[in-house]
Amino acid sequence: MKFYSKVVSNDVAALLGDLREVLPRFSGTTVLVTGASGFLMSYIVETLLAWNESGAGSACRVIALDNFKTGVPDRLAHLEDMPNLSLVKHDISQPLDPGEPVHWIVHGASIASPIVYRQFPLETIDANVNGTRHLLELARAQNVRGMIIMSTSEIYGDPQPEFIPTPEDYRGYVSCTGPRACYDESKRMAETLGMTYHAFSGRPSRSSGLSMSTVRACGSTISACCRISSDRFSTTGRSNC
Repeated sequence: MKFYSKVVSNDVAALLGDLREVLPRFSGTTVLVTGASGFLMSYIVETLLAWNESGAGSACRVIALDNFKTGVPDRLAHLEDMPNLSLVKHDISQPLDPGEPVHWIVHGASIASPIVYRQFPLETIDANVNGTRHLLELARAQNVRGMIIMSTSEIYGDPQPEFIPTPEDYRGYVSCTGPRACYDESKRMAETLGMTYHAFSGRPSRSSGLSMSTVRACGSTISACCRISSDRFSTTGRSNC
């Protein structure tokens, strides 16, 4: 299997070792990854496909979705001929019909660069709010096994010194009109949407209910995503830094 770079190859090898007891749980299922050509999500795509190639279990299908507004197409181009992979160009702010059953969703589509989201504030809000809502509806309609919403430590805004490092129950010190508001506030709304769907879908269990997780990205994000997905954590299973 070809990788985007030698660094990615080494990292994926380490992830396969770290997640050797977790990845078999994706066996024979379909994983939808949004924002797939971005830095973090492309790692998830490559890790799942590398696990397929290892022959450790029945291959999972990966639907890698991106509108390539800020993602790097080259991050996925070398994977185009891989079996069990569908590369889909789609704007997640629009409703999505994957055309097949989906068992897991990792929602990482967003404009995260301050330089870029200040140029495209409405598109940033659309991806984080409307995009999240569309995927939550898909998750509910298909009774997916688990969904991760990639959030950000930016939802805390500018914590006062006594709240650094920031505890999970810190409610934030965020401006709703500042230059970062389109990103910060729409990510906060994405978390609210996730919690709302989680609450209204009933108590999560192995057989029913919508299992929701929010990850506030940090260095261990890739491992956290795979572990949270497969373990069906509730929205309280978060990683932040």
